Amino acid sequence: MQPHYTPTAAAALVGVSVSSLRNWCRDFADNLSEGARPPTGTERKLTAQDIAILQRVKDLRAQGMTTDDIKSALQTEDVTALQPPYIDVQPTAALQPTPPVKAVEGPQPVELYATVLQSVGALQARMDSLQAQQDSQAQAATGRVTLFAVGVLVGLVLALIVVGVLWLLP
Repeated sequence: MQPHYTPTAAAALVGVSVSSLRNWCRDFADNLSEGARPPTGTERKLTAQDIAILQRVKDLRAQGMTTDDIKSALQTEDVTALQPPYIDVQPTAALQPTPPVKAVEGPQPVELYATVLQSVGALQARMDSLQAQQDSQAQAATGRVTLFAVGVLVGLVLALIVVGVLWLLP
């Protein structure tokens, strides 16, 4: 039985992101094994041959070829003759899960919580200050509009008085 590789391990071997690998498995499904293009909900398992084909896809992409050009190239090449150049038969230790990272020295959660609360308090005070500033600017704008309206009314009344006086004069 051939060893299988997870998408994460295969992506590391090919040298691309896992999402690129999944997209390539979809785009070049005709050239890959059944495990590389499983039905929805089934775990993807890539073979060494799949990885060799995907490495060839990466090389062709690096040459500036489009997806359609790569599909045509893979149809004309003997992809079964591709040798997986960068992997052994078994996954290497570098692809095994790493041990969990130790806790970082530093402030305890209670101290962090207190720091966060202080920051939130400072932000709230700043927001209150900005709100007060906005309110005073709104009041000033309302005052200016009111003063303008009163000025317009006074001007109209004076104009009517002048017109009335001129009309009454012989």
